[in-house]
Amino acid sequence: MNLYSGPEYMMHFKYAAMLNVVFVTFMYGLAVPLLFPLAFLFFVVSYLVERITLAYSYRKPPMYDDALNKSAIGFLKIAPLFMMFFGFWTMGNRQIFNNEVEGREYRTDPVITKHAGYEIKVDQTLPLFIVACIIVVFLIFTGLLHKLLLQCKLVPDDKEDEVDEQLGNYTLCLGEKNRKAWLIEEIHQRKTLGFKNVSEDMLEELKRVQRPHKKIVKSTPNYEITSNTKYADAFQYT
Repeated sequence: MNLYSGPEYMMHFKYAAMLNVVFVTFMYGLAVPLLFPLAFLFFVVSYLVERITLAYSYRKPPMYDDALNKSAIGFLKIAPLFMMFFGFWTMGNRQIFNNEVEGREYRTDPVITKHAGYEIKVDQTLPLFIVACIIVVFLIFTGLLHKLLLQCKLVPDDKEDEVDEQLGNYTLCLGEKNRKAWLIEEIHQRKTLGFKNVSEDMLEELKRVQRPHKKIVKSTPNYEITSNTKYADAFQYT
């Protein structure tokens, strides 16, 4: 099963590639518009390839929560800010948009471009600068604004409701095989090696449980490294 199950799905590399493409595209997109269709093509190809490889090549990934998604979306909010500020400087190139070229008398003379990022004028660059300032204000005060809207009850509270799943206690939710393996290992360590991993109360709980709960722990039941199947498979011959 391990031989033919394929490689593990490295989620962090996928997020890193997507963030890299998005930020490079937004940073230089106004200067090199070809980046936008290339980025669109990248995401279309990535979507198709990832769906196919997840179905037929990679191992089944673990149950990820939404922490990675929320973190990635938080970083993506900064990308338009790069585009606006860099676009403000790019669109202010007077040689391209105003056909103003300063000559040089000598070859060693510095090039005078009349193009600086701190100059604010009423031209094609002004909307980009205004939008950039709005984005900065939004990024700084978005948390405060959300709390204010919650206080005014203008937006719904996104707090997750506590759901009672009718679970038993920890020992009841252990599968019979995991519970017996843990119990045997603990007794062996106490008799042979002379040390304890669990308390006396926990040991009695492991002995007392006869029938597990209907909903049981499916993966590694505790933090002991030998209970993790990946480590057990990797070091079974050592």
